[in-house]
Amino acid sequence: RENFRKKLRNGELNEKEVEIPVSSNQSLNLPTMDIPGLPGSQMGMINLGDVFGKGFGNQKKNQKMSVEESHIYLLQEEVDKLLRYRITGMGVTDRVKNWISKDIREGIYPPGTKLPTRMVMMEKYNIARASIDKVIRQLVEEGLLSSTQGSGTYVLDNRNTEPHLYVVLNTEQECAEANVFHTKLSMMLATASREIKYSIVGSKDFEKSFSEVLQNSHSRVIWSRPSIKSYGYIASLSKAAIPQILINRPIKAYNFATTDTRIALDKVFEVVKTQTPKARMGLLAPILDLEESFLAEREVYFHEKVYSYGFSLSYMGRVKDKSTKEIFPVIREALDQIENMDYLFVPDFYMVPFVISIASERGIVLGKDLKLITIDWNEDMKEKGIICVKQKWDEMFEIALDWAQSETVTKVQKFIPPELIVT
Repeated sequence: RENFRKKLRNGELNEKEVEIPVSSNQSLNLPTMDIPGLPGSQMGMINLGDVFGKGFGNQKKNQKMSVEESHIYLLQEEVDKLLRYRITGMGVTDRVKNWISKDIREGIYPPGTKLPTRMVMMEKYNIARASIDKVIRQLVEEGLLSSTQGSGTYVLDNRNTEPHLYVVLNTEQECAEANVFHTKLSMMLATASREIKYSIVGSKDFEKSFSEVLQNSHSRVIWSRPSIKSYGYIASLSKAAIPQILINRPIKAYNFATTDTRIALDKVFEVVKTQTPKARMGLLAPILDLEESFLAEREVYFHEKVYSYGFSLSYMGRVKDKSTKEIFPVIREALDQIENMDYLFVPDFYMVPFVISIASERGIVLGKDLKLITIDWNEDMKEKGIICVKQKWDEMFEIALDWAQSETVTKVQKFIPPELIVT
């Protein structure tokens, strides 16, 4: 035996053929697919082999390979297990309990479902029999499971039956709009025609309410400008058949009430064409951020309209973040092109005051030397030479609340024409 080990360590047996059990799912050599911002936990990649392979269970079959190949395979298998279970500060029992609880909350194991056998779960979670028994026992005590000897373990139906509305505000980034929307929605809910119990929660804290929403089949959810980080919850609630509506996020798979950005910019360009038939356009491009992907959408539609209306794009500069250190140089560069530019499109209204201030310092008169185009700038619009698209937030909220109060769940996909203010 010692001689065999020595030869193995020295690589003398590398070319020899052996037969070892390998996962049959390994044979599903399917491609990797990109998910660019669709509802899911977050933007990223998935391997289709992983997805479909899990559906067949962790099956094993013997496969012949060289000793060297078997060593690499077994080593990688152990590394994968270590990476999978390495969650700092939590024991294996607690980790498995959390995973099973999460699967129940997300509807992977719906109420009434029979859980896999202890043997299957031991294999799936790489856990001892005593540990999986402990996990099941704890979940039974917490009222999530019911276990009967000889019959199996089942998920209990603890869902509430009283209707409850959850309004989820986008709080992933600090902004004044979140506070304004909170106030608006609170006032609308207080005067709602039909009495309905509701909770207003921030998207950052929605995890605390997620289980509660899933357990009440009569829940309804309004998402106010949901961030990409919320798409995983949206997809899970949809899978659990919880009715939802999205405000200002036109995703075809869901209900929504949103501004029609294309129509908005069409209205803007009709005004521009009337004022300056051969307009020379500039673009102060926003940061490319998944949490503000709507800004990129505005930029894309702007380019589309410049081309379709036969205008020229004389300048384009992009900011990398929202610090004044980054914004000021780009604005100055844009205003350096004043002789070659009639209109400057600022998709992110946050930058409009800085543009006005620096233009004033340089003696540039808005309305005469340059005109600005923006969306949702909430000032009094006293400045001349500004074309501003105003989104009808109140109308979007009203549509969402009417949907939430209706006796039956209806499909709502509403595009709302914006208001246009020209000074």
